[in-house]
Amino acid sequence: MKITRIECIPVSLKFAKPMIMAGGAELASDVVVVKIHTDEGITGICETGGTSQIVARMDRAVRANYQSKAVIDYCLHDIKGKALNTPVYNLLGGLSNEKIPLCFVMSSDTPDIVAADGKKLLATGFRSLKLKVGLRTLEEDVEIVAALREAVGDKARIMVDANGGWHYNQALHTLKAMEKYNLFLVEQPVPRWDYEGMARLRRKIDIPVFADEAAVELSDLHRLIMMDAVDGLFLKIPKAGGLLKSQKWVSIAQGADMMVMCGCMINSGIGAASEAHFLAAMDWMGKVEQESIGPLNLYNRPDTVNPPLTGDLAKKGVRYEGGYLYPPDGPGLGVELDEEVMNNLITPGKEPTVISL
Repeated sequence: MKITRIECIPVSLKFAKPMIMAGGAELASDVVVVKIHTDEGITGICETGGTSQIVARMDRAVRANYQSKAVIDYCLHDIKGKALNTPVYNLLGGLSNEKIPLCFVMSSDTPDIVAADGKKLLATGFRSLKLKVGLRTLEEDVEIVAALREAVGDKARIMVDANGGWHYNQALHTLKAMEKYNLFLVEQPVPRWDYEGMARLRRKIDIPVFADEAAVELSDLHRLIMMDAVDGLFLKIPKAGGLLKSQKWVSIAQGADMMVMCGCMINSGIGAASEAHFLAAMDWMGKVEQESIGPLNLYNRPDTVNPPLTGDLAKKGVRYEGGYLYPPDGPGLGVELDEEVMNNLITPGKEPTVISL
C-alpha cells in the first residue's frame, strides 16, 4: 500500500460557550482536518484538535511540530485499522478499558454559575470536575472553589488548573487557602519552565501537584521525575506527537508509578476518536478519570446522546454518556467525516492544501 495524496483542510470550530482560563477566553478551536489517500482506496482521516517508520522519519526531518506529526500518526493508524478491519485499540494492544470514566473541565465563571453548573454535571453522571483558575484575582478563585465544593458536596472530586498562570508566591498563597476544600489535584500551578518552583511548591502544600505544559517531551518527564517535582502528569496526545509516542510517554510514567490523566485540545468527534482508542487500549489510563471531552467542551453539553449530537465533523462520533467515554468499535478510528459540515466550517481566509505523491 502506498500513499497517493494528502489533503489538509483548515477548519474553525466555534465554542458554544467560551472557555475562560488563565490566558483569557478561548472562543474557537482552529484545527486541520487531514485525509491521507492510498492506492488501495483506503483513506485515513483525523484532525489535530486546538506507521512507526513514517513517525520516526518525521522526527528525524523536523523537530517539535508535535500536533502536525500527531494528526499524521492518527491517519496512519486509521488506514491500518481499516485495512485489517479492526479498531485502532487492537493495534495498540487490545481493549483494556471498555468505558473510560471522565472528569468534566469547567470554565471559570462567577461562584453562582460555577456552583449551578457543577450540580448539573453531577446529576448527569460525572463525579470529577476540574475548574480553570488563574485569570481572576486570587481571592475570587478561592471563592469560586468554595462555592463549587459547597454545591457538589464532599464525595465529588474537584481539581483546579492554572495553566501556568501563577508565579510561585501566588500559587503558594492561593493553594494554601484552597487546601480546606479537599482538592484532588492542582494542574500546572506555575509556568512550564519553573521546575524548581513546582518542586518547592509540592513540598509546602497539601494538594497533589500535576504537570501539563511542563511535560511534553520524554526528556521533560525524566526531569520532573528525577527532581521529584510532581505527584502526577497530564498527557495531551497531540502535544506528545501521536499515539505511538504517547504509548512511550505513559510507559515512562508507569515505570515511575506516576498517575496520568489525559486531556484534549477541545476537538471534534473525529479527533476525540483517536484519544478514545488510546485510552481504551492503555490499562494504566483506566486507573483514574480522564479529560478527553473535546466535543462536550466544544458544544457545552454533558453527553452526545440526549439529544443526539448533530453538526459535528464526525457523522458517527464517539459516545459520551453518563460521565463515561465509549470507544468506537468500527474499523480504524471507527468514525466517518461529515464532508458537508467540514466544508461549511473552513477557516475564513484559508484554503485546503492538496499534495499529490
